[in-house]
Amino acid sequence: LSDFKLNRNDTYAKPEKPKSPSPPQPIIHIQQQQQAPPPPQQPPPKEPTPPVADELDCMLGSLATHMTEQGVTTTQKGACCACDKPIVGQVITALGKTWHPEHFTCAHCTHELGSKNFFERDGRPYCESCYHELFSPRCAYCDGSILDKCVTALDKNWHPEHFFCAQCGNTFGEEGFHEKDGKAYCREDYYSMFAPKCGGCNSPIMENYISALNTQWHPECFVCRDC
Repeated sequence: LSDFKLNRNDTYAKPEKPKSPSPPQPIIHIQQQQQAPPPPQQPPPKEPTPPVADELDCMLGSLATHMTEQGVTTTQKGACCACDKPIVGQVITALGKTWHPEHFTCAHCTHELGSKNFFERDGRPYCESCYHELFSPRCAYCDGSILDKCVTALDKNWHPEHFFCAQCGNTFGEEGFHEKDGKAYCREDYYSMFAPKCGGCNSPIMENYISALNTQWHPECFVCRDC
Protein backbone atom coordinates (compact mmCIF):
# COMPACT_ATOMS: atom_id res chain seq x y z
CA LEU A 1 0.00 0.00 0.00
CA SER A 2 1.30 3.22 -0.82
CA ASP A 3 1.72 5.67 1.94
CA PHE A 4 -0.70 8.40 2.04
CA LYS A 5 -0.93 11.45 4.18
CA LEU A 6 -3.96 13.13 5.34
CA ASN A 7 -3.40 16.72 5.03
CA ARG A 8 -5.38 18.83 7.46
CA ASN A 9 -5.81 22.47 7.16
CA ASP A 10 -4.94 24.35 10.23
CA THR A 11 -7.77 26.70 9.76
CA TYR A 12 -11.20 25.53 9.23
CA ALA A 13 -13.55 28.15 7.95
CA LYS A 14 -17.08 27.71 8.91
CA PRO A 15 -19.57 28.84 6.40
CA GLU A 16 -21.17 32.05 7.43
CA LYS A 17 -24.86 32.09 7.93
CA PRO A 18 -26.55 34.34 5.51
CA LYS A 19 -27.57 37.55 7.18
CA SER A 20 -31.14 38.51 6.89
CA PRO A 21 -31.48 42.02 5.58
CA SER A 22 -32.50 44.59 8.24
CA PRO A 23 -35.85 46.15 7.71
CA PRO A 24 -35.68 49.64 6.27
CA GLN A 25 -35.85 52.42 8.82
CA PRO A 26 -38.70 54.86 8.36
CA ILE A 27 -37.68 58.23 7.12
CA ILE A 28 -39.12 61.04 9.21
CA HIS A 29 -39.37 64.36 7.57
CA ILE A 30 -39.46 67.22 10.09
CA GLN A 31 -41.16 70.24 8.68
CA GLN A 32 -41.12 73.55 10.48
CA GLN A 33 -44.63 74.79 10.94
CA GLN A 34 -45.23 78.37 9.96
CA GLN A 35 -47.31 80.41 12.34
CA ALA A 36 -50.58 81.33 10.75
CA PRO A 37 -51.25 85.09 10.54
CA PRO A 38 -53.82 86.37 13.02
CA PRO A 39 -57.30 86.72 11.58
CA PRO A 40 -58.15 90.23 10.47
CA GLN A 41 -59.90 92.28 13.09
CA GLN A 42 -63.54 92.79 12.43
CA PRO A 43 -64.90 96.31 12.84
CA PRO A 44 -67.10 96.72 15.91
CA PRO A 45 -70.73 96.12 15.11
CA LYS A 46 -72.66 99.26 14.45
CA GLU A 47 -75.32 100.16 16.93
CA PRO A 48 -78.74 99.89 15.44
CA THR A 49 -80.15 103.27 14.56
CA PRO A 50 -83.53 104.07 16.00
CA PRO A 51 -86.31 104.00 13.47
CA VAL A 52 -87.32 107.31 12.06
CA ALA A 53 -90.83 108.57 12.28
CA ASP A 54 -91.84 107.12 8.88
CA GLU A 55 -90.51 103.69 9.85
CA LEU A 56 -92.37 103.90 13.14
CA ASP A 57 -95.59 104.73 11.34
CA CYS A 58 -95.00 101.79 8.99
CA MET A 59 -94.42 99.49 11.97
CA LEU A 60 -97.60 100.70 13.63
CA GLY A 61 -99.51 100.17 10.41
CA SER A 62 -98.14 96.65 10.05
CA LEU A 63 -98.97 95.92 13.68
CA ALA A 64 -102.53 97.08 13.16
CA THR A 65 -102.82 94.86 10.09
CA HIS A 66 -101.54 91.80 11.96
CA MET A 67 -103.86 92.48 14.88
CA THR A 68 -106.78 92.71 12.47
CA GLU A 69 -105.77 89.39 10.92
CA GLN A 70 -105.77 87.86 14.41
CA GLY A 71 -109.28 89.13 15.04
CA VAL A 72 -108.28 92.08 17.22
CA THR A 73 -110.04 95.25 16.16
CA THR A 74 -108.09 98.51 16.32
CA THR A 75 -109.77 101.87 16.00
CA GLN A 76 -107.98 104.44 13.89
CA LYS A 77 -108.10 107.99 15.18
CA GLY A 78 -108.08 109.69 11.83
CA ALA A 79 -105.23 110.67 9.56
CA CYS A 80 -102.37 112.96 10.56
CA CYS A 81 -102.74 116.26 8.72
CA ALA A 82 -98.94 116.53 8.43
CA CYS A 83 -98.10 113.13 6.87
CA ASP A 84 -101.62 111.99 5.82
CA LYS A 85 -101.07 108.60 7.47
CA PRO A 86 -103.48 106.88 9.87
CA ILE A 87 -103.06 107.51 13.58
CA VAL A 88 -103.20 104.35 15.72
CA GLY A 89 -101.42 105.32 18.95
CA GLN A 90 -101.42 108.68 20.70
CA VAL A 91 -103.14 111.55 18.95
CA ILE A 92 -103.10 115.34 19.34
CA THR A 93 -106.17 117.31 18.33
CA ALA A 94 -105.52 120.99 17.69
CA LEU A 95 -106.65 123.68 15.26
CA GLY A 96 -109.52 121.42 14.23
CA LYS A 97 -107.11 118.74 12.98
CA THR A 98 -105.46 115.54 14.23
CA TRP A 99 -101.69 115.02 14.43
CA HIS A 100 -99.13 112.41 15.34
CA PRO A 101 -97.45 113.81 18.49
CA GLU A 102 -94.08 113.95 16.71
CA HIS A 103 -95.62 115.85 13.80
CA PHE A 104 -97.29 118.59 15.85
CA THR A 105 -94.37 121.04 15.78
CA CYS A 106 -93.71 124.77 15.74
CA ALA A 107 -94.00 126.15 12.21
CA HIS A 108 -90.82 128.19 12.72
CA CYS A 109 -88.31 126.23 14.86
CA THR A 110 -89.89 122.75 14.24
CA HIS A 111 -89.64 121.77 17.93
CA GLU A 112 -92.33 119.41 19.13
CA LEU A 113 -95.12 121.26 20.88
CA GLY A 114 -96.59 118.25 22.69
CA SER A 115 -98.80 119.45 25.53
CA LYS A 116 -97.15 122.88 25.75
CA ASN A 117 -98.99 126.13 25.14
CA PHE A 118 -98.89 127.28 21.55
CA PHE A 119 -100.09 130.25 19.51
CA GLU A 120 -101.87 130.19 16.18
CA ARG A 121 -101.15 132.41 13.20
CA ASP A 122 -102.78 131.91 9.79
CA GLY A 123 -103.77 128.38 10.77
CA ARG A 124 -100.22 127.37 11.75
CA PRO A 125 -99.02 126.56 15.30
CA TYR A 126 -96.07 128.37 16.90
CA CYS A 127 -94.29 127.91 20.20
CA GLU A 128 -94.52 130.86 22.59
CA SER A 129 -91.00 132.20 22.06
CA CYS A 130 -91.17 132.03 18.25
CA TYR A 131 -94.60 133.65 18.14
CA HIS A 132 -93.55 136.64 20.24
CA GLU A 133 -90.29 136.96 18.31
CA LEU A 134 -92.07 136.98 14.95
CA PHE A 135 -95.40 138.69 15.56
CA SER A 136 -95.55 140.57 18.87
CA PRO A 137 -95.10 144.38 18.79
CA ARG A 138 -91.62 145.60 19.60
CA CYS A 139 -90.64 148.30 22.03
CA ALA A 140 -89.26 151.44 20.37
CA TYR A 141 -86.77 151.87 23.23
CA CYS A 142 -85.28 148.36 23.77
CA ASP A 143 -86.48 146.59 20.59
CA GLY A 144 -87.75 143.71 22.74
CA SER A 145 -91.01 141.87 22.25
CA ILE A 146 -93.93 143.32 24.20
CA LEU A 147 -95.63 140.39 25.92
CA ASP A 148 -98.10 142.13 28.24
CA LYS A 149 -99.12 145.78 28.53
CA CYS A 150 -98.27 148.10 25.68
CA VAL A 151 -98.18 151.90 25.34
CA THR A 152 -98.80 153.30 21.86
CA ALA A 153 -97.54 156.87 21.35
CA LEU A 154 -95.72 158.89 18.70
CA ASP A 155 -96.72 156.17 16.18
CA LYS A 156 -94.65 153.60 18.07
CA ASN A 157 -95.10 150.89 20.70
CA TRP A 158 -93.40 150.93 24.09
CA HIS A 159 -93.10 148.91 27.25
CA PRO A 160 -94.85 151.05 29.91
CA GLU A 161 -91.60 151.30 31.89
CA HIS A 162 -89.69 152.43 28.78
CA PHE A 163 -91.95 155.36 27.86
CA PHE A 164 -90.45 158.22 29.89
CA CYS A 165 -89.37 161.83 29.62
CA ALA A 166 -86.42 162.35 27.30
CA GLN A 167 -84.97 164.95 29.67
CA CYS A 168 -85.46 163.78 33.27
CA GLY A 169 -86.23 160.07 32.69
CA ASN A 170 -89.40 160.02 34.78
CA THR A 171 -92.42 158.12 33.56
CA PHE A 172 -95.48 160.17 32.72
CA GLY A 173 -98.38 160.58 35.12
CA GLU A 174 -101.93 161.63 34.51
CA GLU A 175 -100.90 164.93 32.92
CA GLY A 176 -99.51 163.06 29.95
CA PHE A 177 -96.58 164.20 27.84
CA HIS A 178 -95.58 166.85 25.34
CA GLU A 179 -93.83 166.11 22.07
CA LYS A 180 -90.94 167.97 20.46
CA ASP A 181 -88.95 166.71 17.46
CA GLY A 182 -90.29 163.16 17.89
CA LYS A 183 -89.37 162.99 21.59
CA ALA A 184 -91.65 162.91 24.61
CA TYR A 185 -91.19 165.32 27.52
CA CYS A 186 -92.95 165.80 30.84
CA ARG A 187 -94.84 169.07 31.35
CA GLU A 188 -92.20 170.76 33.51
CA ASP A 189 -89.24 169.96 31.27
CA TYR A 190 -91.12 170.82 28.10
CA TYR A 191 -92.09 174.33 29.28
CA SER A 192 -88.72 174.87 30.87
CA MET A 193 -86.90 174.05 27.64
CA PHE A 194 -89.25 175.24 24.90
CA ALA A 195 -91.93 177.60 26.26
CA PRO A 196 -91.48 181.35 25.73
CA LYS A 197 -90.13 183.27 28.71
CA CYS A 198 -92.00 186.07 30.41
CA GLY A 199 -90.52 189.53 29.77
CA GLY A 200 -91.16 190.42 33.39
CA CYS A 201 -90.04 187.44 35.52
CA ASN A 202 -88.21 185.37 32.89
CA SER A 203 -90.18 182.24 33.88
CA PRO A 204 -91.78 179.94 31.32
CA ILE A 205 -95.22 180.99 30.19
CA MET A 206 -97.35 177.89 30.62
CA GLU A 207 -100.87 179.24 30.13
CA ASN A 208 -102.30 182.65 29.19
CA TYR A 209 -99.92 185.37 28.16
CA ILE A 210 -99.83 188.87 26.79
CA SER A 211 -97.83 189.70 23.70
CA ALA A 212 -96.51 193.28 23.76
CA LEU A 213 -93.33 195.19 23.12
CA ASN A 214 -92.03 192.29 20.97
CA THR A 215 -92.15 189.81 23.85
CA GLN A 216 -94.58 187.70 25.91
CA TRP A 217 -95.75 188.41 29.43
CA HIS A 218 -97.66 186.72 32.20
CA PRO A 219 -100.80 188.79 32.63
CA GLU A 220 -99.81 189.55 36.23
CA CYS A 221 -96.32 190.62 35.10
CA PHE A 222 -97.43 193.12 32.45
CA VAL A 223 -97.94 196.14 34.71
CA CYS A 224 -96.97 199.81 34.87
CA ARG A 225 -93.36 200.21 35.62
CA ASP A 226 -93.78 203.26 37.83
CA CYS A 227 -96.77 202.35 39.94
